[in-house]
Amino acid sequence: MIVFFEEIEKSLWGYFADKFKIQIAELSKETISIHFNSSAINTKIEGQFIALLNECEFARYSPARNKNAQMDAFLEKAKNIIIEVETALK
Repeated sequence: MIVFFEEIEKSLWGYFADKFKIQIAELSKETISIHFNSSAINTKIEGQFIALLNECEFARYSPARNKNAQMDAFLEKAKNIIIEVETALK
């Protein structure tokens, strides 16, 4: 189950890197802020994106408790945040 949260986190980072043409070595939460701000993406969306990264990281290392429900929620959050970013970039 830990792998699931790691994959969601990697997918979010990968999406961001591809979308904003960022090298993997340059990825950071500060880089997200810089590129979201320069693309006029709402700070609420930026906050949600970074919060989801933080939640994934936390879930990977927290004790297993109701992980299946968490997995569904994380997948839904990831899908929604990507849709919000895509919508904001249009």
